[in-house]
Amino acid sequence: MNTYLAVILFTCTFLSSQLYSQNNAAIESVDPSEKGFSQQKLDSLGDFLDSAGSHSLLILADGKKVYDWGN
Repeated sequence: MNTYLAVILFTCTFLSSQLYSQNNAAIESVDPSEKGFSQQKLDSLGDFLDSAGSHSLLILADGKKVYDWGN
């Protein structure tokens, strides 16, 4: 009985990890101006983040990468 319970528990754990794991698909990029962003202001934001000690930033619009900064 304990063996069956262990097999069921392992199977459920394995299947749930497959369902909720992150995939390695690349995020599509889009030109910032197409989504209403100013490239000049985004670059200025990057300078500010650097001076403020931030590590990274990712801006998505409609599931597409508009801007990324940092590591």
